[in-house]
Amino acid sequence: MGNLRKDTRAFEEILLLVLALAALAGSFILQPNASGGLSLPIAFTEKQMALPEVCMSHRVLGISCPGCGLTRSFVCIAHGDPLAAFRWNPMGPVLFIIVLFQIPYRAIRYVGLWRSRPFWVRLNNGLGAAVWPVCGGLIALWVVRLVWPAG
Repeated sequence: MGNLRKDTRAFEEILLLVLALAALAGSFILQPNASGGLSLPIAFTEKQMALPEVCMSHRVLGISCPGCGLTRSFVCIAHGDPLAAFRWNPMGPVLFIIVLFQIPYRAIRYVGLWRSRPFWVRLNNGLGAAVWPVCGGLIALWVVRLVWPAG
C-alpha cells in the first residue's frame, strides 16, 4: 500500500509539472491576433491558424466564465504585454506566476528534497491555504464582470 501511495504521489508531481510546462510553452507559442483571439503559427511558414473560441459558457450561454481570458492573458504576459494581460483577466498575471512557480516546486517535491528542509515543509503547508484566495479572486472578478460588463 505504501508503494502505491508513493507511486501515485510521484505520478501526480510529474503530471502537474508537465501541465505547467505545457501551459507556459503554449503561452510562448500562441500569438495574439488582431481580432482579439489567438493564432497558432504554422511551422516553417509565415501563416498562422486562428484558433476557435473554446469557452463553452460563452459559446452556449453568451456569458463569460471565471476563467475567460486566462489563455489570452498568459499569452500577453509571455509576449511582454502585462497591461493587455491584466485587461483580458486581472487574475492572469497572478496565475501565470503561480504556474511558473510550479516548475521548481514540483521538481523539488518529486525528488523529495522538501521533506528535509523546514522552509519547504512550511511552504508546502501554506500553499493549500493559498488556493482559496486565488479561487475567490477568480469568482469575485467573474461576478464583477457579470454585474458590470465592459462596454
